[in-house]
Amino acid sequence: MAQRHNTYEHDRIIICNHHTEEIQQRGWVRMHEIARTAFMGALQSRSPEEVDYMLDNGDIDQFSESRKNPQSAVKRGRLNANQSFRGPAVTLAFDDDEIIGYCISYDNTSGSFAVRNAKMLSPPQYDI
Repeated sequence: MAQRHNTYEHDRIIICNHHTEEIQQRGWVRMHEIARTAFMGALQSRSPEEVDYMLDNGDIDQFSESRKNPQSAVKRGRLNANQSFRGPAVTLAFDDDEIIGYCISYDNTSGSFAVRNAKMLSPPQYDI
């Protein structure tokens, strides 16, 4: 596994951040397994075929590529057009050396090309 960033450890559990490009193939395979298990449990009204479709039909290359670069999923019609993504990051949870959970996040915006670019260049605004 790649170098771990912003690592938090408690007992045997390690939680750390990665850039999506740092994840090796075996990591994507494990994340796919976790996602399928979670989807099957949470989406019990959906068939296994529907769940598999949502997770790129077990194609680990497409699964990882669409998470490294969500724009590739837009091009394949899996995500809505007129969206922009940047800053992909993965937080992984390990028990010893086994991935037991993950979260992927991006900066994302939608709108016309000009609006998306303006939003991505603007600093974040928070109302507290």
